[in-house]
Amino acid sequence: MASAKPSTKSRSKNERHTKNRVFCATPPEIKRDIDPQASPPRLRAINEYGKIWANGTQLRYYFFNRSSDGETIFLNDGSTKFLPWKGTANQRQLVRDGFSIWEGLKIGLNFEEVNDRSEAEIRIGFMEGDGHWSYLGRDVLEFGPSQRTMNLDRDISYGDGIETVLHEIGHTLGLSHEHQNPNAGIVWDDQAVYDALAQPPNEWDADTTYYNILRKLPHLSTKGTDWDQDSIMHYPFQAGLILQPEEFQTRPLEPKPGLSPRDKAWVLKLYPPLTATDQLPKLKRYDSKVIKLEAGEQFDAVYAPRGTDTHQISTFGKTDLVLTVFEETDNGPRFLMGDDDGGQQQNASLELKLTKGRKYIVRTRLYFNDADGECGLMVH
Repeated sequence: MASAKPSTKSRSKNERHTKNRVFCATPPEIKRDIDPQASPPRLRAINEYGKIWANGTQLRYYFFNRSSDGETIFLNDGSTKFLPWKGTANQRQLVRDGFSIWEGLKIGLNFEEVNDRSEAEIRIGFMEGDGHWSYLGRDVLEFGPSQRTMNLDRDISYGDGIETVLHEIGHTLGLSHEHQNPNAGIVWDDQAVYDALAQPPNEWDADTTYYNILRKLPHLSTKGTDWDQDSIMHYPFQAGLILQPEEFQTRPLEPKPGLSPRDKAWVLKLYPPLTATDQLPKLKRYDSKVIKLEAGEQFDAVYAPRGTDTHQISTFGKTDLVLTVFEETDNGPRFLMGDDDGGQQQNASLELKLTKGRKYIVRTRLYFNDADGECGLMVH
């Protein structure tokens, strides 16, 4: 059983600053084992792109809806209370609207709502008092079908709630908090931040405040851009929490509503519009394909097996990358299997049964290449 204190304080939907808003408390990232001899450029590339989905992935999301879906918490008086994860019709629609906004950018991902939790990569609850949070990018794959990968507090806290939804979906796409960007140059009044977030409605402990606000993201894990004060991944802050830039000592920092121009540009860089399947290069069995990619880029190809049997799909070269295979279906590409060799001393390789008469899309996304920018791909 978890320990939590549901917030019962009513808040005007127009109040947007720290003292009134439920903030996003992202869980700690899942760390990967990385070769201790990895160079700084290699570490940077793996950390920058290691949570990102293969472009072309169809992400399925599910809303917890059973009466038994929820969590029993301890209250301050020692009693317990069951808090459900099921949301209202309006809350679910707000989340659907958020996915539509991201997908409406014509990114190379699409989103599908499913009714079977075991089919979903993203599983969403609306637990009161648990705050807003989402695991980062492909970290959601580490959790079973009865576990949430995202929570939206029952009070979505300000405006019409869409900014909160867009923010949490941004984490699921692999985007980090912008106010923790080391290029921002923010100097905090640490004690004022700890004091503000310790108050309702957040009631954060010091570790949560440090992890989600004061901690600077390592330079090796950021995309290297300047500070975007209007990013959907940026919190609004009341005046007096920021010492530098000085202007925010006397006025709040309040991002503009919606996705910023840089949000849109960056997500389209990560997930550019897809090339039609019939225009992709074709793979032949036992024919090695040499590909050349920059960090973060992806190579897609189609494979149509001549017979039904077990195939091995492998990469070659001094690379860190993720290799994925999708089956083409009437409902879009369906993920079958993937292998991520980032930070390891071996290449990615998959072994799976493929069926004659069907088409498969092989996607290879590069983190880092330690040689001449080239690597090999073979079906055998």
